[in-house]
Amino acid sequence: MWPEASIPVFVGPFAWSLNLGRDDHVAALVRVRDDDTAEVTLALRHGFEGARLDPVDGHSAMFYFRPRPSQVAPGAVFTFTVGASDGDHPEVLQDFAVVLVNADLFGGCPGSPPSAFHPALEDQHGPGPYPVEVRTQDPDSPVREVVAFWSAVRGLGEDEMNRLPLDRGPDGVFRGTVPDLSAAGGAGRLVLYHFRLSDDDDPTGESCDHGVRLPPAGEFAFAVYGPEAPDACLDDDLAGAVAPPDLPRDASGLRLCGGQPDEFAVDLLAGESLAVATRPMSAGGPARVAVRDPSGVLVTDAPGGVLAEAGVTGRYGVVVTPASGLPVTYALKSAILADACTPDTFEPDQDPHPPASLPEGEFQATLCPADVDDYRFLVESGTAAAVTVRPGTPDADVTLALFEEGVDLPLRTASATGAERRVVFEADRPLALVARVSSGSLREVRYGLALDIAGQAVLCEEDLLGPCPTWDQAPTLFEATWDKLKLCPGKADFFRTGLNGGETLSVAVESDPGRPAPPLAVLAADGRTVLADGTESGEAALAEVVAPGPGPLFFRVGPPTDTALAYSLSFWTQDPPGDCRPDRLEPNDFPPEAATLPAGFTTHLTLCPGDRDLFALKVGAFQTVSAILLFGTIPSHLSLQDGAGNVLASGSPAEYGEDLFHVAGQPGTRYLVVDSAAGSGWYDVGVEVE
Repeated sequence: MWPEASIPVFVGPFAWSLNLGRDDHVAALVRVRDDDTAEVTLALRHGFEGARLDPVDGHSAMFYFRPRPSQVAPGAVFTFTVGASDGDHPEVLQDFAVVLVNADLFGGCPGSPPSAFHPALEDQHGPGPYPVEVRTQDPDSPVREVVAFWSAVRGLGEDEMNRLPLDRGPDGVFRGTVPDLSAAGGAGRLVLYHFRLSDDDDPTGESCDHGVRLPPAGEFAFAVYGPEAPDACLDDDLAGAVAPPDLPRDASGLRLCGGQPDEFAVDLLAGESLAVATRPMSAGGPARVAVRDPSGVLVTDAPGGVLAEAGVTGRYGVVVTPASGLPVTYALKSAILADACTPDTFEPDQDPHPPASLPEGEFQATLCPADVDDYRFLVESGTAAAVTVRPGTPDADVTLALFEEGVDLPLRTASATGAERRVVFEADRPLALVARVSSGSLREVRYGLALDIAGQAVLCEEDLLGPCPTWDQAPTLFEATWDKLKLCPGKADFFRTGLNGGETLSVAVESDPGRPAPPLAVLAADGRTVLADGTESGEAALAEVVAPGPGPLFFRVGPPTDTALAYSLSFWTQDPPGDCRPDRLEPNDFPPEAATLPAGFTTHLTLCPGDRDLFALKVGAFQTVSAILLFGTIPSHLSLQDGAGNVLASGSPAEYGEDLFHVAGQPGTRYLVVDSAAGSGWYDVGVEVE
């Protein structure tokens, strides 16, 4: 045993709640007591995505967590473990927890998740490789990455599966190949796989990019065969049973061979309801599910899944039949429900029946277990449609997707955070649209449903940069190409950037194919005086101007015609010839002359030979400092220092430059320092203190 107080002892609290109706992050102090050690090392030994632990002093550290949209769920609990070491005794471990509260009020990150469709593979009797593809669509930003995870071994976690990044083709489809597995195929071996997609809604990192798993749960699958089994069909463990086995509650990797059905049995009491849902894991379409009563009389059947009420007590049969003669791999879920679910007035509204016709207005609907609700409506060119689903309970597992009729890839997929699911679509031609409401759970879900169709001047969803129809609402942009921007009818978009004077600024806009470029102008620092109008050439417009002096310049794009217009914006600068010129915030080389930075980005600052830039930040106790350094024409380095020049935090390499995070233990002034790695050039910097 160790003497009391000679080893680190954690001091509570050991759990915190994050009220997402009020805050989007938790910053909590983790403390230890150790009477004979001045400096205890605290380290995060077990955590989760997005968790950070930063030292504050010798006996405390700040835990920081801002959940991503995909992590937000009602009642979610995140646990982590911190280790404390004084260098003389074994490390002491302590578990902590964060509980999410009011998940239904979480605003989430801006933008919407990407939509995706994967044409599942058939069984593979020939040698590989085996091509896979994912078709994607995102209204807010390009899909940045699609990764496949595959394995021929069941029961593995994603981190144990083979990782296969897919390449984007010229047509926008992501493609890749699973390697040849026929040598190990034998008489049949099942290959399981799924995909992870990320969009690029966060222009400076990944924390607010939306991630999507395809399928949302479970796996896709295909069977591979060796050359010695050209006509074989891999069957599952249930094959050959003398009597129908018990209906599983949750099973995957089930197989249908040669067009033959799978038969199961389940005991039901009179008045109970049985929900059965299947999901195809391979090509071959949805299987058909039928339920028969104890005497063999058909109770109900439908593609994909059924909900059947037991009229008498007894053992019921469940038959799953393939849609075609192809071998099929499928997953199955079932549940026995004490209460019946009463269909709403829109039923029947799913395959094999046509979608229900949805008029404008607000309605109440019910999603019964194993059900999918499809609603069809028409939009005209120049109009927009908004579909909103409000689940009756905040923890309801409900998804909303919008399709063009007859097309598998959704046009829009609603974000799964917040108290409602909502999609907006602006039509540039007459279309028949289908809104699909579904659930991954076998439970009854009541929900409110609303359809609003209006002209795009009334109903238009803003892009990621939000409404910026006047110069004083203009967001500051750094040099880049900003894709998937949108002009709403009758409104212009204003943007700003900061320059030092003398730079040549070039600005270009490009609209979607077939649409003329919107009007473009570069405005002076007052946001009104036109310095240069864009020269239009078909779908593009270009403006060029020499910055008249230090300060902001504004870009005005639009307004367009009476319909929404998608466009991209690019701008770039060229410094004046000759020697390096100090930027507009100089002199700021030492703490007494340190400049101040507004929240957000400050653009086109310069480092000349031997130069460094200091920016003063006022921080309170336990406030956090987040800073981003974007490399321009010079590699540079970011650090946070105190008044004596002691480095409190250093920038970490990132895709775009460096980022820095720090938790202040005490109130006071900190200095953000940017040093040149070599030579001279310009950079952008962004900072947030909260």
